Order: sequence, then structure tokens, then C-alpha cells
Amino acid sequence: MPTLSNDHAEERLQACRLPALQATLDRLTGAGEVVSTIVLYDNETPTAPAAVALVTIPLTAAVGTINVDNTDPQNTMITLVVTAPREALVTGADPSTGTAPLGATVFDPAGVRVMDLTVSLTGAGGEVQMEPNVEEGGLPVVRLFNGSLARLTSISFGG
Repeated sequence: MPTLSNDHAEERLQACRLPALQATLDRLTGAGEVVSTIVLYDNETPTAPAAVALVTIPLTAAVGTINVDNTDPQNTMITLVVTAPREALVTGADPSTGTAPLGATVFDPAGVRVMDLTVSLTGAGGEVQMEPNVEEGGLPVVRLFNGSLARLTSISFGG
């Protein structure tokens, strides 16, 4: 087996990223009325047995787009940006105090888990970003309340 130079090994790695994100986008793209969903949980590990689903948000059939940013030749940014904003009615929050969303899971149109994502305030770096709606201890936070709408302002992840 040949030994690749570091530069060429990096070029090969970069070349794999776009097809990988395209495969994810293809898996999330629904046909007709069938759409992918994102579920927000009260736990950073949505697969944890104690995790409670707070809200299930349907994604559009045209889930999103792949953006390629070649402005830095040493670090090409390839991201899948999900069409937003999307929203849905909260049904699983604590009835008296509301609940902060800490993690999320994306499911394909067949209901099969595709990936887990982090949740943060808009601009704070999570793959799922939400606008703060309350203050706690003088700091803005997101807290979901039953009967209210949960709105996603941004969902993006690299490949």
C-alpha cells in the first residue's frame, strides 16, 4: 500500500466530506407528505433511558442545502444547513416550570434515528440553535412550556 503525503491525505479526506453530507441530506429528504423530524429532549444524551421528549418538530420535505465555503484553502467548511425556521407545539415539558431543551435527535421519514445534536442559544455554537425566551439568574435561556411553540432558528452540522 502506498504511503500518502500529508497534503494528499488531507485532500482525500476533504473529498469524502461532500458525498457524506449528501448521503445524510438524501436520507432526510421525504417523499410527498412524509417528512423527517427533529425531537428536542430534556437530556444532553437523547438516547438515555430517562430522556423526555419535549417536542417533535417536522422538517420540510426539502430538508435543507449543502453549503461549501472554500474561502480558507486549509479548512474547507462543508455544512448541511436545514431549512429553518421550523416550529411545533410543546407537549412534554414540566407543567409547572417548563423545561430547557438540552439535546436533539433527527429521525428520517421512516422514523429511524439518524443523528443526535447539541442544543444551544442562537450564536452559541450548538448544531440546533434557539432564541432565548426567559432570563434565569440574569442570563438568557431557552425554556419550553407546554402549549407554546418551539421554534428552531438554525440547524447546521459539518461533515
